[in-house]
Amino acid sequence: MWKLQVLNLRFCKALKGPYNTLKDLRDLCRAYMPYFFFPEGAAHYKTCLEKYKQHPEVIASSGIPDENDARSGGSGSISLPPKMEFAVKRWIEECDPEARAVVSSSNNDVPFNMGCFGEKWALDEMMFLGSKIKLVSDAHSNMVPLDGEAYVTIDWNLPLLATGQAMLYKRAYIQFKKLTSCIPISQKKKYRANDNEKLTLRNIMALFDQLRAFMKAQMEGAEFDQYVLDMSSGSARDEDFVLILGARPEKVSISMLNSVSAGATKSRLEKEKSSMVDVEEQRLQVRAAKYNLWVGGLDRDQEKMVFISQLPREVKLLQHKKNVFARSEQTDNSQKATKGYCTKYLRTIYVSKMELLQSHVQSMKSQIAPWATIQRLTIQFSSFRPLKSRPLKALRAFNGL
Repeated sequence: MWKLQVLNLRFCKALKGPYNTLKDLRDLCRAYMPYFFFPEGAAHYKTCLEKYKQHPEVIASSGIPDENDARSGGSGSISLPPKMEFAVKRWIEECDPEARAVVSSSNNDVPFNMGCFGEKWALDEMMFLGSKIKLVSDAHSNMVPLDGEAYVTIDWNLPLLATGQAMLYKRAYIQFKKLTSCIPISQKKKYRANDNEKLTLRNIMALFDQLRAFMKAQMEGAEFDQYVLDMSSGSARDEDFVLILGARPEKVSISMLNSVSAGATKSRLEKEKSSMVDVEEQRLQVRAAKYNLWVGGLDRDQEKMVFISQLPREVKLLQHKKNVFARSEQTDNSQKATKGYCTKYLRTIYVSKMELLQSHVQSMKSQIAPWATIQRLTIQFSSFRPLKSRPLKALRAFNGL
């Protein structure tokens, strides 16, 4: 099966108008339509067209027997003249499939040359993909975004892309149907859009196609879907883009669209309010952080003051510790010196307990005749310690003190 790319039966039939004189026209078109429905793309357009032109029945219908000169003939001819060939070529190569589907559907009720489109539409370069309008932005335009509002820059060449072309064709067809709903078929083509109307509509759709992604990001989902529906089905939103096309600002924002400016302004005010609340909360958080830092500094200073107030006591404790250590060391040295002296120069008796002292004293008294000759008796205990009250009394009694 050949894949349908450009034309349907009604469209091909409409290329030359009604064919009531040819009984088998429908079968003929079906038989040779594959020359246009080629599956390998528009690159084979010329080859397929030449095959179509050289077919015997096409040559016969043209009234010219030379198959190398297949041109449009008289009434009932199914050959394509150069102007029509160019139109078919443009429908194939410079029309988006979705836009071609709109053109194809428009032929369901009305013949091609009497409907919304036609040969004149095919000859208008601005209605097809890749067309551009040479416009420049106005740097001194009074239309500017609000303070802090998101914006997008515009390519003022306004290239017509696939999505813009599909919306353009759909919009043109819907408007034509509305205008001609009660008009006879033979009179419908009088209500086609003129060149200025088509160009204006084309520029609106090209501009909307550029703003579409930006608007989707800035608007609510349901609101954006309704906006796209309005753009496709009627002129309710056209004024938004007519004003922008007239001013041609360098930057475009949502607030420039009159139909949504109130909502955009409200949304912006809500965002500003929300941002102000966020800023206030951040300011309070910073203030609380600074206060906590200040309180922490006070606590650290207080700890330092307490530590400083305890320094004299700590110094005294260190001094006392050093004095105790020095005295202990001095006591040990004195004990060693005293013990050495006593061992070397004095008769010394070492006792482990105080109770053992009396026996030694009595023994010495019995050995020494005159008591008065005893001047001094040195008693050294095995463990030298300062004498308590009881040993001191015993020693004093012994020495007659």
